[in-house]
Amino acid sequence: MRRFIEVYEAIDRTTSTTAKVEAVASYIREAPPEDAAWGMYFLMGRRIRRLMKREEMHSVLMEMSGLPGWLLGECYSTVGDGAETMALVLEAAGVLTDAPEDVPLSVWVEERIEGLRGADAGEKRRALRGWWERADAAQVFMVTKLMTGELRVGVSATLLARGVGAAAGVEPDLAAHRLMGDWRPTAGFLKRILSPRTTEEDLSKPYPFYLASPVTPPGEGVDEAADIERQLGEIGQYQAEWKWDGIRAQLIRRGGVTVLWSRGEEIV
Repeated sequence: MRRFIEVYEAIDRTTSTTAKVEAVASYIREAPPEDAAWGMYFLMGRRIRRLMKREEMHSVLMEMSGLPGWLLGECYSTVGDGAETMALVLEAAGVLTDAPEDVPLSVWVEERIEGLRGADAGEKRRALRGWWERADAAQVFMVTKLMTGELRVGVSATLLARGVGAAAGVEPDLAAHRLMGDWRPTAGFLKRILSPRTTEEDLSKPYPFYLASPVTPPGEGVDEAADIERQLGEIGQYQAEWKWDGIRAQLIRRGGVTVLWSRGEEIV
């Protein structure tokens, strides 16, 4: 978990695309494979199903900190983020440890959080309190984000593909290609993602789907066609069509493999 918190903070604290790519690549290279796979899963913006409602967590928070509900509400209004509010309140109350346990990210997700899916409310409350008591503020923040399904990271799909490509030594387009579709974050999946060789699975993967992006409107008195050519190059090199509504799909034929993809899923 500590290593994932570090890459999250490194990404959050910089506006440099290069620094973010380097942080992602270093994390993937250095973290245990099963943790790096889950890290990529969350960096892509994917989330696990919420384990506890915020109101349930607030109840545990008030027990541990001694804050009344109205004051907790005022704290939240000031901070503006639920997980950050909980971390700051617990830190100020002095109930966190100076020597937090460093449980791997994969264990947190697969054994601790997912292991409580069928538990009753009381068991979940006791587990949460125990986790918080053995954590520091950074871990409280991250665990809370994961449990509530509210973790968001400032990494675009393109940036993540560049980071994965740098870690694997492959082109970002191939990395993006491999990250398409549904996949489970496992050590085996990470191994396939980082393979320097083209695999049979690569043949059936679609190209990343992209949204339409408008060109910058020309300035006053500027010829529109000339301005578009200035931005994109010679217009004759492009083929244009209407922006159609509907479900996008790709028919892929490579190396004797034919696959139809739509909505990020393999159809045929």
